[in-house]
Amino acid sequence: MKLLLTSLVILFMSLPVSAKWVDGYVVDKEGTTIKGKVYLNNHTVKSRSAYVRDGLFLNDYHREVFFKENGKRKRAYGPEDLREYSFEYKGKFYYFESFELEYKSIVKAERQTDRFLQVMYSGHCKLYRNISESLYNDGLVRIEPAIDYYIYNSELGLTMVASVNDYKHLKDILLAYNFDQRYVDGLKKRLNIRDIPQIIIDYELWNEENRQPVFNT
Repeated sequence: MKLLLTSLVILFMSLPVSAKWVDGYVVDKEGTTIKGKVYLNNHTVKSRSAYVRDGLFLNDYHREVFFKENGKRKRAYGPEDLREYSFEYKGKFYYFESFELEYKSIVKAERQTDRFLQVMYSGHCKLYRNISESLYNDGLVRIEPAIDYYIYNSELGLTMVASVNDYKHLKDILLAYNFDQRYVDGLKKRLNIRDIPQIIIDYELWNEENRQPVFNT
């Protein structure tokens, strides 16, 4: 098993990549916005653990970002260094914000970790996505991407949507974040974790269509 894991690591390190600099910015812990260039690794080969969109191996961007101000050397920043960062690539803007996440683990050092979460939507609430790697062993040892979604507002803070298969759990979270009861009751009960972004976006449209009129007296 140790040999297999070592081989997997070597495989990931040897994936063909091309690199480029794109426009972006970082916001430090003091709230200062610094404009410059973000360094992108463009993976041309997919692995089972890779979550690749537009050639970007998105797993990487939750751990650290390489950034340089104009005329300065590049530097690696982790979530403990920044509040947020962003870049534009192929006409799409990517936004990441730093959070300290808590996990249930028998290993004390693994109960809290800093991560950059990708902003997927901002409206009635904020929706974030975290992509990591998980080791599975069901007779065949493999590493695959693990995707978690988080909902946030300033009142309740950050909550992970653990599983949409647990309909009651999802329903309770949405109601706690002030989603309309009528919309929540209308959700289908068989959902997939990847349905979460569309559920949030559809609510904004539903809310506009079902907003109660306000009459001045």
